[in-house]
Amino acid sequence: MRHALPSLSLLILVALACTACGQQADAPPASSATAPPAPTPPGPDEVAAEPEPPPPAERPRSEPPPRPPAPAGVQILRRDAVALALSGDGRFLAGGDLGGHALLWDLTRGRFLWADRTPEGNRLVKVAFAARAPLYLAGATHAPDRPWRLWSADPAERRGELGDEGLVAIDGALDDAGRRALTLSSTPDGGAQRFELWDLATRDLLARVPLTRATRGLVALDAAGERFAVADDLGTVRVWARGPDPSTPPAELFVSDVSAGDPELERPSRLALSGDGASLHGASGARVTRWSVPVDGAAPAPTTTRTIGEEGATDPDPIRGLHRVRGEHGSVIVAVTRPIADGLVIWSTGDGAVIGRLETGCRCESHALSDDGRVAVCGCADAAELRWGRVRASPSEP
Repeated sequence: MRHALPSLSLLILVALACTACGQQADAPPASSATAPPAPTPPGPDEVAAEPEPPPPAERPRSEPPPRPPAPAGVQILRRDAVALALSGDGRFLAGGDLGGHALLWDLTRGRFLWADRTPEGNRLVKVAFAARAPLYLAGATHAPDRPWRLWSADPAERRGELGDEGLVAIDGALDDAGRRALTLSSTPDGGAQRFELWDLATRDLLARVPLTRATRGLVALDAAGERFAVADDLGTVRVWARGPDPSTPPAELFVSDVSAGDPELERPSRLALSGDGASLHGASGARVTRWSVPVDGAAPAPTTTRTIGEEGATDPDPIRGLHRVRGEHGSVIVAVTRPIADGLVIWSTGDGAVIGRLETGCRCESHALSDDGRVAVCGCADAAELRWGRVRASPSEP
């Protein structure tokens, strides 16, 4: 018995120790850090803090809108241009972009011929094709050198430059044979303008007339390059005949103040001279005005004005182009509108009837029309591409 007591005491001590260990295991671990105080509700003058929002979920990347489909028979060129011109037969398309590239396509062969880069800083804003020759003129604004360049489409090559260095291009035209060019240029600040008539074979200057008060203008040339017209932003239109030689100044044949003759007319935004130079057409909004130019001393015919648009339309589309088109009985002046919905509509300026349409499947912000009026090109506003095809004649036309 003496020896059993120490063993029993030892067992009791071990049991007590195990009980204490179990209680410590159930207790939370001790921490040396002080526990944060419980948050107190905001007082009457305090604003409770907003809970932090969860991080935004990653959004799927949006795909670019699909290009509108082109109607049957309409071809697509994957290139953008702000200025367009077609050769007389509709074979070549010339374009200019804001990056200073002179562009050229052979539409009949489906070939892109070149993108000739002009000096850094140029922006091509005007191109014009000759109706009977594969020559085209391109004018640049913000030009560090000469404002106008001449190219040949067949063979494809640059032919030369026109104008004085430091000037910027405003508007230009070629005669049908590609022998003469009419250019309107100005100083970069627009403070001084002048139009010049050039012999393209020799690069000789045939005539020069300054515009002292105007800051913008338009030019037009007859088929032979003998008569030329200018409309300025002051509402004045003029027609000249070139002299027999460069030393003889051009003779002014006609002058009219548009706003003085009819207060409702605005200054022309488009200009075209008939093939024989006997009539001048100017467009403003949806209205086109025809002025008669004296020929061989004959009395001029009365001025006529016509609104172009669908019958009964309260807000007709503005005229975006006036073109001299070759017809069976000589050349006529047609007007082109660009409906917001789609394509191009071609109108007769004589009776206001629709001559033809080109449905492109997109809204056009620029266009070109061939000399025979059978081929048209649309620069799509909704996509960086050009669409072209044959003009569909109006059902009323034979």
